[in-house]
Amino acid sequence: IGGSFQPIELLGGFDNSAAQGTWTLEMVDAFPEDGGAITAWSLDFCFLDTVPPAVLLVNNTLAVPSGGSGVITENELELGISNNVPDDGIFTLISTPQHAMLTLNAAPLGIGDRFTQADILTGSVEYTHIGDTATTDSFLFDAVDKSSGGWVHAATFNIIIIQNDLEVTAGLTQTLLCHGDSTAQITVSVTGGTPPFEYSLNGGPGQASEIFDNLPAGSYTVVVSDQFGFTAETNAVVVDDPAAIDVTATVTEDDIDVQATGGVPPLEYSLDGQNFRNENIFEKLPNGMYTVTARD
Repeated sequence: IGGSFQPIELLGGFDNSAAQGTWTLEMVDAFPEDGGAITAWSLDFCFLDTVPPAVLLVNNTLAVPSGGSGVITENELELGISNNVPDDGIFTLISTPQHAMLTLNAAPLGIGDRFTQADILTGSVEYTHIGDTATTDSFLFDAVDKSSGGWVHAATFNIIIIQNDLEVTAGLTQTLLCHGDSTAQITVSVTGGTPPFEYSLNGGPGQASEIFDNLPAGSYTVVVSDQFGFTAETNAVVVDDPAAIDVTATVTEDDIDVQATGGVPPLEYSLDGQNFRNENIFEKLPNGMYTVTARD
């Protein structure tokens, strides 16, 4: 047999039902042994009047870190509502994200489920990525302004999934000037990631600057965090402490020859602790007592 058929019972029982969501046709054949299959079926939705369009005031892409979550706020999705009552802005899912779970107050949402503009305003609608390698995602929705009857059909909400491409290195940009000093400086370089960045030296408190000053001798690593909570750790930077200056002097007739080791070259020398020079030999000195000072 073939052709078009109608149900035994009237379809009037569906009058005033919501058209949104998934409709399923179930057909029972009283004689299953004769084979056959449904080749096509369709539904026509009849409205008493023309449905006015609703207006999406905001439909912006949501950025979410890989494996993380993002709340859909009014900055990402907002429906124009005639009476300005958020509960009268109703969104109905007609498809779900492929790489995430969409929830309302932590409860999963499926096709045909609804949330309101009020739910968005309270931060109750959340997208949670499953942690795969996808970089984009989306879902389709209808939106109804209950106060005016306005309708937006099959709008797309887009999500961009941020992968962790944060890479960091650290370098010594100022050595210690003297033995026992705290004058070293480390500077961090960042590629990838999403600003603003936070920098933590050896597990210490975070700071906004990539430069760490006034460091003593030691080994240092820096952990960098970006806007989405991704982190990366630098290579270790070793700050060496220069050896202390050791001074010896020999006297030959009226000359003093100063020998110094340690410190950070070049060294300077003085016989009075005030006037320093680069030359380490003092010649033709008058008789007297002298104290030799060397500095780096």
